[in-house]
Amino acid sequence: RRLAQPPYGRELPWSRLFVYWSDERRVPLDDPASNYAMARAALLDHVPVAPDQVFPMTAENLPALDNVPKDRAGLPRFDIIHLGLGEDGHTASLFPGSQALQERRAIVLAIDDAPKPPPQRLTLTLPVLNAARAVLVMVSGASKREALARVLRRDPALPASHVQPVDGELEFIVDQAAVGR
Repeated sequence: RRLAQPPYGRELPWSRLFVYWSDERRVPLDDPASNYAMARAALLDHVPVAPDQVFPMTAENLPALDNVPKDRAGLPRFDIIHLGLGEDGHTASLFPGSQALQERRAIVLAIDDAPKPPPQRLTLTLPVLNAARAVLVMVSGASKREALARVLRRDPALPASHVQPVDGELEFIVDQAAVGR
């Protein structure tokens, strides 16, 4: 929401931004559980970004990923990927213990057994997340304090610990509750 407010709302070069998703629940895009619906309500409906610059993660929109510049391995190289952190240490729709964490070739995976509802999702894979120029992980709330501490220690059991851009930056933006203040 802050990106839609001054000074960001006026200063960002919205005409040069293209918006993609790192994951999406397989629900209608207008469903309140949709990441796209949440992003529209919080940001996209309040800034001058053109509809043809916004690519919700749906099976129909997956070819749009071909327009993202590629790294040397042929993976999409996003300038910035914005992620969250779940209480269980998941990020995107990459959950602890999931076979999706082992994927090395695919760009997007269909998940059918996510432990949080709904179980059907689409997600970018770790190699794509790690190809980004910058990854921002937003963490808020005391309920995520333990997961954040474990990710910062790089606990291999937590998927978010495996987000380590190969040739990019990793930044955490946290609130006081998440760090125990």
